[in-house]
Amino acid sequence: MSKNFDIFTQNDTSKLLRSFIASQPQKGRGLVKKLAEHLGVASPQVSQFLSGVKTITMDQAYLIGRYFSWSEIEMEYWLTLVDWERASHHEVKKHFKKKLESLKQESLKVSKAVAATTELSDSDKGQFYSSWIYSGIRLFCSMGNGKRIEEIHQAFSEFPVGDLNIVVEFLLQRQLLKKTGLLYEMGTQRTFVPKGSPFLKQHQTNWRLRAVDRSNFISDEELMFTAPMSISEAGFKKVRRELQDWIKHISDNLVSYGDAEQVACLNIDFFRVDHPDKGKK
Repeated sequence: MSKNFDIFTQNDTSKLLRSFIASQPQKGRGLVKKLAEHLGVASPQVSQFLSGVKTITMDQAYLIGRYFSWSEIEMEYWLTLVDWERASHHEVKKHFKKKLESLKQESLKVSKAVAATTELSDSDKGQFYSSWIYSGIRLFCSMGNGKRIEEIHQAFSEFPVGDLNIVVEFLLQRQLLKKTGLLYEMGTQRTFVPKGSPFLKQHQTNWRLRAVDRSNFISDEELMFTAPMSISEAGFKKVRRELQDWIKHISDNLVSYGDAEQVACLNIDFFRVDHPDKGKK
C-alpha cells in the first residue's frame, strides 16, 4: 500500500479506489487505462466504478486487488467491503459490517507486530534461507525506485507466480521489503549469517547450487573459475589474505561503481581439500 493510504480507513469502494489511485506517483496518471486492460474492459467502465455509477462484481474486485498487489488482509477487507455494499438484507449487511470492524482491529495487531520486530526469529530465518529466491527478490527490489509485482514475476519466471507472491508477502511482513504504492523496495530489516550460525551452510549451499544451475548459460561477460591446486602453507595463507583484502575492497567501494542495475552473486571458495580434523584423535 502507499505510505499515504490506509485501506482500513475506507468505507466506500468507489472512494477507496479513487483515493488509492490519487495516492500513486503522478496521482495515478494512466492507471485507469492500465487497470481497464487488466480487467478486460473499456476505460469508461472503470471510470464508472470510480464514480459509483456502476457496481463492481466480485470477480472484478478480486482482479483489482491482485493488480494492486494488496496483502492478504487488505484483500480480505476490500472483498468484504464489496460484499457489504452489494448486500441488501439488513442482517447480511450487519454480518459483513461486523467482519469489516474485525479486520480493522486485526490490521492494527499486524502493524504493531511488524513494528516490534527487530530480528528475524529462527523460524523466519529457516524460511528465508531455505532458498536463494528470498534474497534474490529482495536484492532485485533494491534497484531503481523499486519493482512492480509484474516485474518480479518476469525476472523470476522460472518460479510459479503463486510461489513468488508467497515469498513477497513473507518479505513484506518481516520488513525485508516495503511497499510504496505499486512499488516494492528494499526494507529496513537486515540479514547477516555469522560464522557458526546453523543457517550458514544452507545460505552458502543455496547460492552455490544457483551457480551450478547457471554454469551452462554463462556469458562472456560473466566469470566462473575453479582451480584445484597444490600450494605451500605460506602460499595458502598469502592467497587467503589477498582474497580477504580484495573482498573488503569490493564491499567498501560498491557505491562508487554506480547505481544498482542487476542482481549478481559472488561465490569464493578457497579451502584445504583434506578435512582439517583428518587424522586427529
